[in-house]
Amino acid sequence: MDDVYKPYSLKFRRVLEDYLESHDGMSCDNHFCGARYFYVMQRKGLIIPRITSVRVATHVIPDTLYLVNEDFMLQSSGRGEGNMSCVGGDKGVYNPRVLLRRRHWSIHGLKLIS
Repeated sequence: MDDVYKPYSLKFRRVLEDYLESHDGMSCDNHFCGARYFYVMQRKGLIIPRITSVRVATHVIPDTLYLVNEDFMLQSSGRGEGNMSCVGGDKGVYNPRVLLRRRHWSIHGLKLIS
């Protein structure tokens, strides 16, 4: 049985691109844990700098949102409104390997070809 709440795993979900197309944020969100698949998507050319965004889950609402910059780092220009379900992270540029370590996150604005 497919557990929609578990993070993506090649063992259970198989082809990454198929998973991303079916979990596109419209009908169902994608879900990852740790930085590994961020770099897999980067190597596959799925991430579009200045378009792709990463939403990092927090233990309390709001989640934090980062834009992927030209160096494939996660960037935020500031917190934004506090009454939203998702706000920008603290202003700065962050290494995905560090920021996503043992954290749950989703990604949007990818280059997916059907």
